[in-house]
Amino acid sequence: MNAEHTNYDLLYNPRLTVKGYPQIVERWQRDAQTARARLDCYLDVPYGAKESETMDIFRARGSSKGPLRRKSSRPSKIPSLPSEKPSAT
Repeated sequence: MNAEHTNYDLLYNPRLTVKGYPQIVERWQRDAQTARARLDCYLDVPYGAKESETMDIFRARGSSKGPLRRKSSRPSKIPSLPSEKPSAT
């Protein structure tokens, strides 16, 4: 591939090449909103120092198939999560 003649927008910007892209993104946004409303989750959990370094954690239903363990002995910047989500009363 010759970088001088490559249109990187066509390679890396799906808005230009995926048919129905706006509708796909709208569906993703609706599905994400539904998931956040219905599932047990923790939103915007920080994993780094920057404001943009957050993640959403969705707990699996049912009993655990095994714990998640960090392999590092370094202290985590991620706060520990409560074992149960507080109930809305």
